[in-house]
Amino acid sequence: MRGIYVLPFAVAALSVAACQPNATETTDGETPAPAGEQALEGAEQTSEMPMGPRTLFTDAEQRMHEGMMAVSAGDAAEVWARKMVAHHQGALDMSQIVLDETDDPEIRAMAERTIEMQRQDIAELERWISEQSS
Repeated sequence: MRGIYVLPFAVAALSVAACQPNATETTDGETPAPAGEQALEGAEQTSEMPMGPRTLFTDAEQRMHEGMMAVSAGDAAEVWARKMVAHHQGALDMSQIVLDETDDPEIRAMAERTIEMQRQDIAELERWISEQSS
């Protein structure tokens, strides 16, 4: 019997969604930018991260976000590599917080593996970045 009441809401939601512009459509008739450029077009780059509830990880998340947003110069490969260093550092920081805050053996093992893998990835990325600037 509940399906009878849910159906009108589902139809209404689909109707509203169908009226929204497609990601590849523009309202001014211009050809949209390629996918990689859409996010940057007209967007002001900022290091401000939307704030949700504060957690043990908030400061690490903010540092990671700021580090990633600070990278803007270079070709796609270099920008990606530099952003990934900041991203992996965020994973290291959050994993260390877990090691400091929990005794759960399964989570601790995952955090320790994450630290090991992320350190290796950072070293590989930094090596590549260094070779590009040589």
